[in-house]
Amino acid sequence: DVAAGGTDVAAGGTDVAAGGTDVAAGGTEVAVGGTGVAGGGTEVAVGGTGVAVGGIAATT
Repeated sequence: DVAAGGTDVAAGGTDVAAGGTDVAAGGTEVAVGGTGVAGGGTEVAVGGTGVAVGGIAATT
């Protein structure tokens, strides 16, 4: 995981936090100024909140 001014937690996943908070549990998650949680899916949160469980979620 990569944290640029943000907080991220990766449990078997990949996450990138740029000024946001993200949690990746077996998934891929990107949070830019938002909050994202990916559980076995792919999630992108840009200034919003996104949750992906086994799917793909995008929040702007």
